[in-house]
Amino acid sequence: MRRLVAAATVLAFAFGGFLVIPSGSVSAAVAQWVSYKDKFDERDYDCNNEDGKFSGDWIEHQELNLGDEPARVIQIWYAADPKYIGLEPHYQQVGKADLPAKKVGDATLFSLIGVDSPMEQHMHGRLTATTVPAGGQTTFEPPHADEDLFLYVTDGSGQAQHNGLTPDLGQYDVILANSQVGQTKMIAAGDESLDYLCFYLPKFLE
Repeated sequence: MRRLVAAATVLAFAFGGFLVIPSGSVSAAVAQWVSYKDKFDERDYDCNNEDGKFSGDWIEHQELNLGDEPARVIQIWYAADPKYIGLEPHYQQVGKADLPAKKVGDATLFSLIGVDSPMEQHMHGRLTATTVPAGGQTTFEPPHADEDLFLYVTDGSGQAQHNGLTPDLGQYDVILANSQVGQTKMIAAGDESLDYLCFYLPKFLE
């Protein structure tokens, strides 16, 4: 397991799509809309929902916050599987109530991309969003043998406990892990929750 400190990064691909999800995790409420326009359509994103856009073979787009209050969302770009070349661009919105959720320790885990999620999947990988309540703790699922994990802290603070080490965690911190990681506790500190995303991706660690 490796712990990195990193700023948020957006990767844009010519063929693929993106997800827009609330800041923190899907369990957080953000009363805000973001206006979006691309070469195919124009719409407002409800920042309380998970929004997906399959861009087709290429895309030009812009996003604007036309309201008076600041909006904070997380936009994830991905490269689609080549078998989807030629598929028409399309849009999908999934409400929090429609996402599979389960309790893991004290935390609530939502499945955003995966076989159990209603969100269409055009790429190889899984994505979950977890909220650990203040003072609570949980463990994250190790990646499968053919996966590596990119865990990204979006809000809050806490600690990870692994093999006797207890690194502090804060917003934008990253944990990288392979399938041999074993059990790792995630603990929320103080009086705020700890929110993070787990990207289970084709192996990228040596």
